[in-house]
Amino acid sequence: MTDNKWGIELEAEALIFISCSLELLLKNLEVNTLLLDQVISSVVFRSREPLSSEKIKLIVSTNDHYKTLPIYNLGIHISRLLQCNFAYALAFSLIYFWEKYIEQTDDAAMDKRIMSINNLFLSKTSKHAIDRFRIYIYELHLDSGIIDDYENLPELIDSSLFSLQCDSSELLNLIASELHGIQYNQSLEYHRTATISIYHWFVEFCKLHHFRFFIIGGNALGAVRNGRMIPWDDDIDVVMRYPDYEMFHAIITEALPQSYYWSHPYNNPTHPRFFGKIVHDGKCCIDIFPVVKTPDQHFFSKFHFLANKILYRSYIQKIGFLEEINPMRLHAGLFKLFIPLIPRFIILKMAYWNMARYEKRNKCYKYTSICGRYGFDKELIERVWIEGGPEYLEFEGITSPVFCSYQQFLERQYGDYMRLPETSKRGDAHMLVFTKPY
Repeated sequence: MTDNKWGIELEAEALIFISCSLELLLKNLEVNTLLLDQVISSVVFRSREPLSSEKIKLIVSTNDHYKTLPIYNLGIHISRLLQCNFAYALAFSLIYFWEKYIEQTDDAAMDKRIMSINNLFLSKTSKHAIDRFRIYIYELHLDSGIIDDYENLPELIDSSLFSLQCDSSELLNLIASELHGIQYNQSLEYHRTATISIYHWFVEFCKLHHFRFFIIGGNALGAVRNGRMIPWDDDIDVVMRYPDYEMFHAIITEALPQSYYWSHPYNNPTHPRFFGKIVHDGKCCIDIFPVVKTPDQHFFSKFHFLANKILYRSYIQKIGFLEEINPMRLHAGLFKLFIPLIPRFIILKMAYWNMARYEKRNKCYKYTSICGRYGFDKELIERVWIEGGPEYLEFEGITSPVFCSYQQFLERQYGDYMRLPETSKRGDAHMLVFTKPY
């Protein structure tokens, strides 16, 4: 049994929950309190035995209320057209109608009803509630089943089944797009499992050696949203203060469990980043970014940050990693002309000297994630976020540290951080393959 009433794991409960929820919305949120309680309670199940497809069909076929829902026919039709799981067809239909409803609702008298739905998802706005619901659906881990080409499917629709007020082409494209995302997310499961396993080890290792770290980026987002990794990611980003980072680097190689290894410019001549990574089967599990002191004067801090970027571009040009060099730019030609003359170890020494150059400052400083992937402004870290002591959030089953006032940090990097990106922008940007350096 799950402790989280929204932690749907069995398809039968998912079908009933999603269909009842959608039915409520299609009735213009005329919420019947008893029915709403049934929807909530139906998600909390007590069966520990996995349900076979035959048992699922039996549950659905014997549930008279479920069979009378008009959305049942819509779900069947969509699942057949897209060759997808029935629960997914219903879930993403719910998202479509939910979004359309809030777009078209101007009646202030409906506010309490909308709020009652939002409160179920512990959200203040309908958009945040929809995104939280979408994450729960992504975590159902059902067979997605989808055909590759869906652009012409709207022509196949029997309009009589679409008596609901909707744009059938728009609905099908939304569902197909979400299904492609789910299929991609499920392809990450093997590596994500390895990442979570080494992260639990990493947390205990840092406790043992008194290394302070903070989860950042998409992992902090996942911790805030639902306590897990975002579904389309399979690695974890953490930051460490530079002194801890240096000590961590000195001992981690010999300490890692078998099948994991530490890749860093000092032990891997083809490593294409200035920061280190814990790697499994050639793919990154944990990125560990150094956080360094930087002047609190904007000009000098930005120069500090940009100097590291210039050295980084020199470094990747030197090792032949051209992913981030645009050959059409003037400075690319300058890099090609002069970089072959500078030894690789000199570039690295300059880079790490630049990172640590302000570490002895005791006043007039901030912090920066100097190797971060974002620009100067987004990587700037206020002193109180580091020195105010960490706050803690549940993340992948373990209490994990985040910045003090982490909400401010997430707003700086993502704006409205509770909103999910568009489906086209959800995906794993970490496609690098690392060779074992020893």
